[in-house]
Amino acid sequence: MQPKPRIPPFRELPILLNLTEEKRIRDEKQELKEKRKAEQGNKSDSEDENNLNHREKEDPHKYDVLEMYDFRIDEMSRTHIVNYDEKEISLYEIFNEYGTTARPKENPKHDPKPPPPREKKPIQKTQEVVGEDGEIRTQIIEVEEPEEEVFIPPCDKFLYYDFDTHNGKDPILLALMIKGEQ
Repeated sequence: MQPKPRIPPFRELPILLNLTEEKRIRDEKQELKEKRKAEQGNKSDSEDENNLNHREKEDPHKYDVLEMYDFRIDEMSRTHIVNYDEKEISLYEIFNEYGTTARPKENPKHDPKPPPPREKKPIQKTQEVVGEDGEIRTQIIEVEEPEEEVFIPPCDKFLYYDFDTHNGKDPILLALMIKGEQ
């Protein structure tokens, strides 16, 4: 089972996305410096040490916050799944598709009723049987079909929701506990 991702809260999302971009740029620059250093060898070690002494030191724990959250990228649009800009947003606005071909009504009472299930007729085969008298008779044999396996469609998208817990407790467990008290 895949662990649930840690989604950043809405109020901190712009700050965290900026931090991820900063970290990506910083890491790219650091890789370029290491490549240059490897190409040049140890010729310019004293110059680099002088530049480091004059530069301001960066906070070593600046990017530790990013380790608390997952920033998953949608395979279709190549954007962060958590990159939304409004507090109230529907899944249609995120993925530009509905779960079914028909858009659901606002009131579920107005939704069309599903068609009734069809009754399956058993398959009948005929077989010629030779009787004791030498007569040939046709006999109907009912063949039982094996039960069909339930089709579970492949999952191509994972949807994650951000919610705040009440007093640090899981809201679903709280609802069950409250229901059990009555």
